Amino acid sequence: MITNLSLKAWNPEMDLNIKDITSLLIWVRFIDLDIKYWVLASLSKLGSTLGIPIKTDKYTTDKTRLNYARLLIDIPFNGEFPSFIDFVNDRDVVVRL
Repeated sequence: MITNLSLKAWNPEMDLNIKDITSLLIWVRFIDLDIKYWVLASLSKLGSTLGIPIKTDKYTTDKTRLNYARLLIDIPFNGEFPSFIDFVNDRDVVVRL
């Protein structure tokens, strides 16, 4: 859930209070993910390993740009961001993204 969202034009004199920020919304690209996993349920499972899945972009939903699937995820600042995600596909093979 997004509890606080503030958008302002940036300028060098801006004073940002980042102490209250606990997470960041990030668009994550799933490159080389088989298109059969581009449904929201599958992408949400993958995204939940990073944080809270929010939504996919129009191209992923419509499957019109087939280079990668994209998912907006609310990622907490605590912990490390993983370099990859492993999951077991429908053939019981471990896939690394």
